[in-house]
Amino acid sequence: MIYQRFGKIIVAVIGLMAVFMLYQVVQLEYDYDFEKFFPVNDENTDFFLEHRDQFGTDNDYVLIGLENESGVFQYDFLKKVDSLTRGIEQLNEVKQVLSPTNLLEYRRYQMHPALIELPYLHWEDTSRYARDSARIFSTPELSNTFFSTEHPAVVLFIEHTSGLQEDKCQILAKELDSLGRSYEFDHIHFAGRSYGQSIYIDLIRNETALFVTSSVLLVILFLIIAYRSFWGFGCLFL
Repeated sequence: MIYQRFGKIIVAVIGLMAVFMLYQVVQLEYDYDFEKFFPVNDENTDFFLEHRDQFGTDNDYVLIGLENESGVFQYDFLKKVDSLTRGIEQLNEVKQVLSPTNLLEYRRYQMHPALIELPYLHWEDTSRYARDSARIFSTPELSNTFFSTEHPAVVLFIEHTSGLQEDKCQILAKELDSLGRSYEFDHIHFAGRSYGQSIYIDLIRNETALFVTSSVLLVILFLIIAYRSFWGFGCLFL
């Protein structure tokens, strides 16, 4: 009797511990901030942080690639690109959008000392497409940066608020995805920390749930095989 009593207590304790551990698994949080892996009070870390504070970071950007199979110098396509650009500028956490339709070059003439802003691409004037495209692809800052030389595609550079947390990154990623796909481009691609972070964390969460569940089921299966019944392994302490 005494062994049965202690056995039931042990099984109850193990059951409570299992429930507690399961609760802890549900409460797991995921962090995409790789800077937390850097050593604290380290000379190299301090140099990196000072450089980042002074010059900014390349993690606060999202890139959107837009393809148009019939070519990028098409009025309908460029009109959608410009509308998308203006829509993104209205989103929370977005600081600046550099787009093929709003890129400017600055010139200064002898008779006019003040800087003059001129668009690289006069997208609303189709008669200037040939001349603008020739100038664009002869400009290293634009060729293969905003305009692809290998594919009929352009890129939007989006600068957002620095150091966005996970929840805000997910919101921004969903807003960009929904807004971008609403224009029905031939192909659309996303890149950047805030966008990749939401995908990465969702993937980690799903894989964690899958592997934890699989591990529990595998252990139960082996115990059932070993003790010949589902409840047999629980009687080990009885």
